[in-house]
Amino acid sequence: MDTAITYESKETDFARELTALARLVTFARHCARDLNLKLPSYCLDVALMSVLEEVDKCGIDIKEVAAKDDYGVPAAFH
Repeated sequence: MDTAITYESKETDFARELTALARLVTFARHCARDLNLKLPSYCLDVALMSVLEEVDKCGIDIKEVAAKDDYGVPAAFH
């Protein structure tokens, strides 16, 4: 029984950390766009898509952490 609780706790922590990472990358991406930094914006776009792919693989409800950004791409809010 304790093992199940520990596993669930680790899974919940992982989900929280992953969604926090998505928000952090989104915030950085928006800052880079605001500063008109093309290469960093592109790299952060790629990073965000990778994080959101992991979110999807883990079965985390993306509606809780994401919405459509100005390009119609799923993006987490900061």
